[in-house]
Amino acid sequence: MSKKKIPPFDPKQLPIKSTTLARQVTRQNLTTLNNALWVTENSCALVKSSFSAITMPTGPKAHGCYGSAAQWSAAVDEQRLWVRQHVLVSAASLLEVYLTTAISEALWASPEYADRSLMGIRDVELIKFSERAPGLGKLIQRHVKAMLKGLWSDRFRQMAVIFGVLPPRLGALTLRLQDLQDKRNRIAHGFGQNTKMVRRTPWEPIDAIKLDVSDVEEALTCVNEVIREVDVHVFAPLIGGYEFLYEYHIWLKSLVDPFTRPSPDLYEQTFRKHIARKFGHGPGKKYYQSMIRYYDACS
Repeated sequence: MSKKKIPPFDPKQLPIKSTTLARQVTRQNLTTLNNALWVTENSCALVKSSFSAITMPTGPKAHGCYGSAAQWSAAVDEQRLWVRQHVLVSAASLLEVYLTTAISEALWASPEYADRSLMGIRDVELIKFSERAPGLGKLIQRHVKAMLKGLWSDRFRQMAVIFGVLPPRLGALTLRLQDLQDKRNRIAHGFGQNTKMVRRTPWEPIDAIKLDVSDVEEALTCVNEVIREVDVHVFAPLIGGYEFLYEYHIWLKSLVDPFTRPSPDLYEQTFRKHIARKFGHGPGKKYYQSMIRYYDACS
């Protein structure tokens, strides 16, 4: 029986249906943040009521001693507020990490968006021979920095300059994103001193930035919606299979030990297992076979 023919590799085809690897990893991190939030929220009343059942540490070097149920209850409330703040700040930071990654990948995969003189240069060429586009890395860094600076309306404008018209849905999300960014900044800078005012004595104790759980839910929802919009409509068509090609390149370069390096006929199987361990599920065997053939053919 003849073997099934391996289809030619399409560098703009997404290996994982409807999502980039960057978005897949980001969704996993958003799930972690969501779990941390709701474990804290759902257990708060139980933790408060457990004061009498907890044996407090003793001794001159003991920490975490609470002399009364009221002190314990107040500390639990502080912990819940801290978790809310941490999840909101982390969600805002996670969005910027995703955008930094996705923008960079899109410009490396489709370099003509960063430098028109690179029209026609294939992504795999720049993966294997980055010297063919000298200065592209620094140029991409400048583009990324410009798209992640200032108000969100300015950021989206910079993205549109490079990538073209953005999804209309992002316009409706701009105000929500800016509200999230403002909350994130107030929390992150809340323990700092206003450097515009010179003081000789320490600054006074601050009031914690209050957050309702609905504020944190909104942050997680907003970040997820923004990432879905830009991933599906902006970045995914440009990135395609670049992430897996690049990961394969890095993985292949790491096989320096001749005694542990698999034979070439096992590269596909071994790399497929590598992806599964590192990122979870990936594409099927045929995809990896055609991708490796595409990679090897570039010289």
